[in-house]
Amino acid sequence: VQDLIDHIFFKERSTDFREMLIHHIAALCLYPGFIFSNVMGLGTVIAWLHDLADITVALSRVLNCLGCYVLVTLAFPLMAGTWFYTRLVVLPIYIYHVFTEVRFPAPVEHFQAAVWLEMCFLCMMQVLHVFWFGNILQMAYNLIAKGERKEVVHRIEDDDDDATAKKQS
Repeated sequence: VQDLIDHIFFKERSTDFREMLIHHIAALCLYPGFIFSNVMGLGTVIAWLHDLADITVALSRVLNCLGCYVLVTLAFPLMAGTWFYTRLVVLPIYIYHVFTEVRFPAPVEHFQAAVWLEMCFLCMMQVLHVFWFGNILQMAYNLIAKGERKEVVHRIEDDDDDATAKKQS
């Protein structure tokens, strides 16, 4: 909840505001949903998979901000590999198994619809993971081909500039 409030009201909207807003809303629906559906085990494994990649993301960002570019060169492939494996290989397999195998017996079968709703939010997160991995690949390309060491983000003002340019032409 704090991340969502911070994101909406306090952070500058010049980076990936829309994608992170979707991410925060989905996460805000997922955590209570896993608790109230009585499937905390599923939520714990999914959160753990996300946290593994987040460690290497934070490491890469810190090293880049500190100007340790030699270490960034080592940490970035570790981050990209961890992200790819945990969020684009393991998580989709996990989501598929939950969709196809998790069934509640009577008398708690009423939880099943809630689990399927949770899986829809997870699929929404999965689409974001694919999008963000595309950004990671773009960053790798920019680093190798152009020597640029900055994040690839979707900027809101770029959309506003494009819309203004279209109206004027």
